[in-house]
Amino acid sequence: MKNLVLFPLLLIIYSQTLAQITFEKGYFIDNEGSRTECLIKNKDWGNNPNKFTYSSSSKSQEKKIASLDSVKEFGIYDFSRYVRRTVQVDTSSEHLSSMSLERAPQFETRTLFLKVLVSGQASLLGYRDKNLLRFFFKMEDGELEPLIYKPYKTRQSKFKWNERFRQQLYGQLKCPDISETVFQKTDYNQRELIALFVRYNTCVNAEHTNYEARGKRDAFDLNLRVGSTYSDITFSRDIGTFAPSIQEYNFGGQSSFRGGVELALYLPFNKNSWALIFEATYFYYKTSFGEEQTSSSSTLGTGSTTRISGDIDVEYVEIPVGLRYYYPLSDKQKLFVNASYAFTMDMNSLVRLSTLNIELEPAGNFQLGLGYKHNNKYQAELRYGFNKNLTNIDFSRIESNSSFVSLILGYNLF
Repeated sequence: MKNLVLFPLLLIIYSQTLAQITFEKGYFIDNEGSRTECLIKNKDWGNNPNKFTYSSSSKSQEKKIASLDSVKEFGIYDFSRYVRRTVQVDTSSEHLSSMSLERAPQFETRTLFLKVLVSGQASLLGYRDKNLLRFFFKMEDGELEPLIYKPYKTRQSKFKWNERFRQQLYGQLKCPDISETVFQKTDYNQRELIALFVRYNTCVNAEHTNYEARGKRDAFDLNLRVGSTYSDITFSRDIGTFAPSIQEYNFGGQSSFRGGVELALYLPFNKNSWALIFEATYFYYKTSFGEEQTSSSSTLGTGSTTRISGDIDVEYVEIPVGLRYYYPLSDKQKLFVNASYAFTMDMNSLVRLSTLNIELEPAGNFQLGLGYKHNNKYQAELRYGFNKNLTNIDFSRIESNSSFVSLILGYNLF
């Protein structure tokens, strides 16, 4: 059963490297100032690119690559815009182990494609490269300046922050409708800086463009999910006194209802291809067991036949937390795969093994899922749950073995 999920999962992850992200209408301006209308492969870059792939038309099979050396500016209409600039980049590390003892930025001259976040009388640009995030601004025809923000530590191992960017902005973006308190409360992040620059341009009645609003993407999905879980649960009990003597209680496979809600938070790159998933699901399983069984002693090679029985009543809330990748098939159809770890909140689960009553403590487990999404509204998923330990840790001579396969149907609430 596990292979039903594992094989398609590995196949889709491999095929991700072969997937062609959509080519969209855009343009670029070369070193001579010539503007070329084209189709650009929109990767919705998480880190600022240094090159891009383009095609002259939708009918053309030839794909070309343009780089930082030959292009001054490029953009994808109604989505994003990048400009080449030579700037001073603060390369100071924000990792605790390598954090600088100096308050001043450690500038390095770099030529980059900067992402235009807001353009207008006051413009905001951004640069991201892995863990390095820097912002730059310019006023009308003025020079592009780095906004200075740097955490550092003192020789007494205390942490401080150089937040000069607030003074820079207060000195340049003064307007009657923006109080000094607004600058003091603005943090060094994209959302708050964009809001401030838009507010200033609006205040001075300047024409401006918020490129992040034009390329706006969904932030999250909230899905109602119901389905059925097929569970296979076995307990092994050592009843030997001087040598191991094992009794097995195989409760067999049984389907049960599951239901809950799921929150998918889209990561801000690759056009909503990746999402963090958080789910709360109710699970219930109840059945009985009884059979004639021979208890065996691995040391003495002897055994006896006896009738054993058992009852199990498992009820808990499961909270899977994981990562999902969406693989587009068309504008309305997507496949997705996800991997998650499910935390468990027990609701008085019990098992009786012959005359022994045990209060269960279901543990967490890893889960893999493969699913289909239609029209961003409906979804179906097949999910496999690896072994979940159900036994109370106080019962060292009892072991459980369980696996779960779920068929889940979902509906996007918003």
